[in-house]
Amino acid sequence: SCSEVPANLYISSVASSSITSIISSTVIMPFNTPSLSITGIAIKSYLETGYDVVFNYIISNENLDRLKETFKDYEIIFRCLLVDEKTIIKRDLLRPEDCQMHKRSIILLNEFKKYNYDKKYIIDSSNLTIEETVEEVLNGNN
Repeated sequence: SCSEVPANLYISSVASSSITSIISSTVIMPFNTPSLSITGIAIKSYLETGYDVVFNYIISNENLDRLKETFKDYEIIFRCLLVDEKTIIKRDLLRPEDCQMHKRSIILLNEFKKYNYDKKYIIDSSNLTIEETVEEVLNGNN
């Protein structure tokens, strides 16, 4: 039955499609629906059929707590991927010109740091390759 299929919910607050594409049998859930409840229904549907789900969005502690409560019957792996300012500028310049955020990337990085996540969830990926970052997400402390 579907309930016997192990599935994980990976909640990442900053990630790239390159990172999530390495994780096999995964559904990537961007936050593009009108509410967490609609997103939650989609996440639950995939989890129940055995898919790992990556929920990729900048998430507040309050919404993180809501997701943890909603999916308490599943293993939840939460990671907050951060970089230093130099790295975020460098990576922003690697994007196509029409997708670059310029100064906005620094503003958002600083706003993001205000969420004050527990340090055990934070991965500084400034000096990590995509593969090393994936390894940290999958095998780091919960």
